[in-house]
Amino acid sequence: MGTRMTVDKNAPIVPGISLGGINLRITLKDCYDLVKSFSWIDKKTYRNASVSLYSDFHIGYELQDTIVLVFHAMNGKLMKIIAKKNYNGAYKCITVGMSISKARQIVKEFEYDEDEEYYYIKGVKGIVFDADACDEYIEAISVHIKELDEYQGDFSKWEELERGNW
Repeated sequence: MGTRMTVDKNAPIVPGISLGGINLRITLKDCYDLVKSFSWIDKKTYRNASVSLYSDFHIGYELQDTIVLVFHAMNGKLMKIIAKKNYNGAYKCITVGMSISKARQIVKEFEYDEDEEYYYIKGVKGIVFDADACDEYIEAISVHIKELDEYQGDFSKWEELERGNW
């Protein structure tokens, strides 16, 4: 019998690879016990977790205010992991809840993408930072598969990505 997968909310954030001690590209089947442990914690109120449709083919399982696992519906693989306010891990000392100005002091290449409306680190693929509505604090940190960066702007490759061919 294998080791049961758990969320380590103190684990380092590794762009394009992992967050919470969970690696991208694993299948929903591989995460069965983990997802089952936090997708329906309170069957009466559903207050501790939720399941969301992020787009036509992306399904997110959220452990309330800690992480969201986003799977691609077509191939069942984990394509994105989002750290939320109860996540304590960091990337280069940048954490959820940190001010944008502090993150810019830590990493000089911390920049804003006007089109996509998120922060990123120039030259680092597989990670983005979402700010709060006032653009003062980091509200979430997401790691994602490299194809999301590589296929941006290439419609034919993007369509293959949407079909789950990655």
